[in-house]
Amino acid sequence: MTTWLCVSPETTILTVNGLVFLNLVFYFLMERKHSNSTEGAQQATYKGVTYEKIPEGSNTDASSDPVLTRDVKLKALKEICPSMMCVVISLMSEFLVMEAVITTYAFPNSPFPPRDHYQYYINLFLLGELIGRSYLAVVSFVKEELVPKLMVRKLWALTIIEVCILIFCLLATWYRFLPDITTLLLLSFLGGLIIGIIYANVLQVFTESYEFPLREFVLGFVAFAVGIGVFAASLLGLVVEPLFRQHCLTTTDLAEYCFTKTDPNGASNVTSSCHK
Repeated sequence: MTTWLCVSPETTILTVNGLVFLNLVFYFLMERKHSNSTEGAQQATYKGVTYEKIPEGSNTDASSDPVLTRDVKLKALKEICPSMMCVVISLMSEFLVMEAVITTYAFPNSPFPPRDHYQYYINLFLLGELIGRSYLAVVSFVKEELVPKLMVRKLWALTIIEVCILIFCLLATWYRFLPDITTLLLLSFLGGLIIGIIYANVLQVFTESYEFPLREFVLGFVAFAVGIGVFAASLLGLVVEPLFRQHCLTTTDLAEYCFTKTDPNGASNVTSSCHK
């Protein structure tokens, strides 16, 4: 909003803060679907059951939740380790691309200034991630029977694609052989789409593969794997981005095309062109 629509930073922040109420809207929609699925279900009745007095001190808890032992937890962690590695490697690869590699690659023939390149990169990435994360939910609303058929259980294949995107972007940014921004825009969207698909499917696979309470235990490690992947990309980015930016400055005379993010020191001047 600030860079494209010339909206002041204060108004932009207030607008974005108001979007948190969308969480309540989507929660209402999900809860309504759950309520509709259980509506009309036959309720259990106990009119024909003969009353019997329970002796004092007897255990009335017919079923207790199973206890997860250390061996059970370790076995589950061993089983989900390959999937967790796929999540970590995929997140690390894509976030390294988005936050440290293509941030140093802008094109003089683009119809927008260098600082707007990153806006297009990140927005297409987020759009792809939104579609990837939500496609199973959308399919379930249309026809729930299609969900198992559209699930991706071979997460390693998607991880290989993410690593290939990382390698290509590293080479493209270092040698700067792309003619225009089109390829990077497509890769940004594709990378976000794959990340979303991986996240949605790993949750679905774990949900179907494990029963309570082990299911809740393994699902908690998905968020842990995501955090590890993003954190690893952040650490690598501290080295990769300055290195690639310095390399760009030594190989081209157009220094402004070596960094696509808005300079924090000049953030107050982002909308200055709107008032000239």
